[in-house]
Amino acid sequence: MLYAPEIVKLMRDLEGQHPERIVEVGDIVEVMQRRYPKGTRSRFRYAMVTMARRGMVERVGKGLYRIR
Repeated sequence: MLYAPEIVKLMRDLEGQHPERIVEVGDIVEVMQRRYPKGTRSRFRYAMVTMARRGMVERVGKGLYRIR
C-alpha cells in the first residue's frame, strides 16, 4: 500500500473540518493528485477501497470514509 500512510495522515487532517469525522473520497483524491500529478483518480480511489477492505478505514456511505 504505497499511499496508505499518507492517505491516513491526510484523513486525520481533513476529519477536523467535518463534524462527524467523515471524509469524502473526492477531497482525498483532489489533494493526492496535487501531490502526485502522475497518479490517476482511479488509482487513489482504488487505494481507498483497498484500505477499507483491509480494515484501515471504514466506509460509511457512498464516497464517505472514516478512520477506524
